[in-house]
Amino acid sequence: MDVKVKKRVEFIRAMETVARHINDERVFEGWLMCGVPDRFIKPTTTDEEIADYFDTDDVKDLTECFLRCMARAKKSGGLCYRD
Repeated sequence: MDVKVKKRVEFIRAMETVARHINDERVFEGWLMCGVPDRFIKPTTTDEEIADYFDTDDVKDLTECFLRCMARAKKSGGLCYRD
C-alpha cells in the first residue's frame, strides 16, 4: 500500500475514533450521515477496505464534515471519554 494511502487510512480511523466520543447525539448523528457510516469501521476492517471505500476526494469532504461536527460538539457538550 502506498504511503499516502496508508496515511489517509490512519487519518480516517483517527477521525472516526474521535467522532465516536461526541457527547451530543444530534451532532454524532450528523457525523454518521456525512462522515463514516455506522459500523463501517470495525476492529476487523482492513486498511485496504477503508482505502477502497474512501478516495482522495472523499477524504476532503470527510474532513470538512469532521471539522463541522467538532465545532458543533464544542458548543453543545464537547467530547466524552469511553473505553
